[in-house]
Amino acid sequence: MDTRAIVPTMSNSPLLEMVRYNNWANQQMIAHCRELPPEVLEHSIPGVFGTIPSTLAHLIGTEAYFYAGVTGAAPENAPARGESLPLDELAEFQSRVAALWEAFAENPGDVHRPMAQGRAGVRPPVIAAVTQLICHGSEHRAQVETLLGSLGLPPPEFNPWVYTLRTA
Repeated sequence: MDTRAIVPTMSNSPLLEMVRYNNWANQQMIAHCRELPPEVLEHSIPGVFGTIPSTLAHLIGTEAYFYAGVTGAAPENAPARGESLPLDELAEFQSRVAALWEAFAENPGDVHRPMAQGRAGVRPPVIAAVTQLICHGSEHRAQVETLLGSLGLPPPEFNPWVYTLRTA
């Protein structure tokens, strides 16, 4: 049995590490999917959001929307809600959104304060949006895994254990 300790070069902030993991997992999934042929990208099955590009565009677009809700500032040149982007453009946009979330997580302030923008007259606490950021990412990355699995294709490895090993 291997008993070597892994000493990651991670932050002491759980919030920052969760955001970093989410960003990294999104990057891994988009990079993997950029290598897939068009017929795989356009595949869909019942029970998932849609095709791989539409699912990933929804995922990253919603992360930008959450960021705007938390901070009151939308990322520059954000696509319209529901707009799909080619995966190369989505990778660039995801990188910008990831940097914004990481900067926020480095100094989030009082996470129990109301979000800067709400919906239907309700402004939940910031921590609710950040929690949804992480859960929403996991949900839609799992849907892409399901799409790949339905075609007998392996997904990329992006679970928290792999993240820890690759970033240690």
